[in-house]
Amino acid sequence: MTLTPHPGAPSPDTGPPAQVLVRVDADTIARPDGGRPHRRDLVVNGRITLHDLLGLVDVPLRFTDEHGVWVAVHGTSGADGGEHVLGVVVQAATGGPGATGAATATGAARQVPPTVHVTSDVAPGQLLDADGTIDLYFRSAPGPVDEVVAAAELGEVYTPPRPHGIPPDNMPVHAALAEYAEAQTATNALNVLRQALGGQLVLDATGSRLAGTPEHPRERRVVINFIRAPDGSKALPAFTHHTELVRFREDDDGGPQSIVQPAAGVLEFFVGDPDAEWLYINPAGPPLGIRRDQVAFALRAGHNAAVKDALTRSPLRMQVLFDALRHDDGVLFVGDRGTNGAPTPLTVRDGAGNRVLLAFTSAVEAAAWDQSMRFRRLAVATVLELVLETRAAALLINPGGPSATVPANQVWQFLGRTPQDRDQ
Repeated sequence: MTLTPHPGAPSPDTGPPAQVLVRVDADTIARPDGGRPHRRDLVVNGRITLHDLLGLVDVPLRFTDEHGVWVAVHGTSGADGGEHVLGVVVQAATGGPGATGAATATGAARQVPPTVHVTSDVAPGQLLDADGTIDLYFRSAPGPVDEVVAAAELGEVYTPPRPHGIPPDNMPVHAALAEYAEAQTATNALNVLRQALGGQLVLDATGSRLAGTPEHPRERRVVINFIRAPDGSKALPAFTHHTELVRFREDDDGGPQSIVQPAAGVLEFFVGDPDAEWLYINPAGPPLGIRRDQVAFALRAGHNAAVKDALTRSPLRMQVLFDALRHDDGVLFVGDRGTNGAPTPLTVRDGAGNRVLLAFTSAVEAAAWDQSMRFRRLAVATVLELVLETRAAALLINPGGPSATVPANQVWQFLGRTPQDRDQ
């Protein structure tokens, strides 16, 4: 795309300056103090090309699974505010001599330069602000590289396409219900509730008009159907998949209709109805009634829906988890084994004997793992810092599954620090 030079940019008569200050920032996990760990300044040659500039800046952080895609824009934030898309920077795969983590003759690890796709014909000199600096911002864009580049060539930041058709079954909830069917215990019932905070659920919208008519194209009517619990009170049925709704309405000749919603949103909808007393998921059986007060407590105690949803992705890319962890006001729950008011984060040993810090996406998730344990609700960045403070080898999120293990060297990257900081 063509960029109109900033009024402060040098004219063709004077040429570019000998050196230029480049201010770099990127999407990041917010620190409690508001600090931005990936913000830095670089001084570069004023005649540098855009391709070389983006390559020199490199990706903001590297992911341990070697999949990282970033869109470089001219601006100071990741918000849509008319920033000019400059290109796409891709983390290059390691594996050869000199790769990240491979020791060189000096004992230091060298990084493989990123792959740079320039999508703008602007020269860096045209990006100069009135004060003679260049602002670059890197936006996280996990997705197929060719699709991210294609969007950048149109001056857009890639966003994943919305899924078409009926979404897949919510397998974590479905599996938890199967365990409850085998043994209808309070522990297995709690397991269903913790899984119901993630993924999607289906509501019974039979009788709705979800599309307009030729005469009234904007006219829509949405009906959410309730049922009666055995005690006669109002109950909301929810389903892990449309086929479960069909099974529940097998005697309905009209054909059921469904609406797919985020699972946590279904729970919020349920407690938002003052007359609804029970939630039944897949009520065709075996029936499991979850009381209103149990759902209300699960929501009131807090939960991290973004991370919980990310854990259901397969395969889970580390950049997708990073994007989930960096949501505003994101929290995690950490076990506390301290005594006399002194907090002691809960760590366990993995199969190799390494210390691992446990974290949970909700209080219900934590209680389902160990109902006798005390837990603390902390900002995501604070939990990541605990990994370093406890010298844990990794962070394990939701050990009850679906789970994710974040190795300590990835935590260092998330926080914008390097392992060399450990002894400083």
